[in-house]
Amino acid sequence: MIELVNVTKVLSSKAIKTVVLANASVVLPAHKRIVILGGPGSGKTSLIRMLAGHMLPNHGEINRRSRVSFPIGFLGNLKRTSREHIRHVAGLYGTEANEVLSFISALPLPGIDRIMRQPLAELPQQTRLSLAYALGYAIPFDVYLFDGTIMVGNAEFRRACLAMFQERARTSGMVLATRNVQFARQFGEIIGIIDQGCIAIYEDATLAIASFKKVLAREAVNTNAIDFAEVESQ
Repeated sequence: MIELVNVTKVLSSKAIKTVVLANASVVLPAHKRIVILGGPGSGKTSLIRMLAGHMLPNHGEINRRSRVSFPIGFLGNLKRTSREHIRHVAGLYGTEANEVLSFISALPLPGIDRIMRQPLAELPQQTRLSLAYALGYAIPFDVYLFDGTIMVGNAEFRRACLAMFQERARTSGMVLATRNVQFARQFGEIIGIIDQGCIAIYEDATLAIASFKKVLAREAVNTNAIDFAEVESQ
């Protein structure tokens, strides 16, 4: 499980301060599919980065009693070749590098042999992102973290991502931060809403989505109107 204890996180950018969490405490079970819904600027990305340990809270603590992934899709250092980077990350997480390489090589990534020899920085952005998702799915974790989506790339690779997600979800937990309520309906066993520094947890998806749409409607009063059809389909 992942436990947040009295966590406060405030982001500062010039004169603007954004409160991501304000003295928030919540327990995220390691064996559940959890969807965290949040509007634009609510702190979804910061939450995922804190759960992964890539960002520290200002106050409070985050206890990880499970093997938690990095945010799936994150690559980091782009100076290595793809093969070197995969071996490096596999080693960091105590996974056999050849097994990870074999897993990725079996995926529908055109030109995978060439991709493996190239520096990450030279790869097209979409290829790099697909490789990053492949690497994340290739390593066994107790909890997988996703920021925005569980799948990327062309139609074939997106189908592969969905299959990998479903396979990993059989034995692992998932935390997906998104504004896409369709993901919540389809995949969420537990739904959270991050809003104004708080996280509210729901076990009823219908109730959670209704509450989230009220959050978006409130935000729309001071901004542009929210297109709920767009939120459903993103």
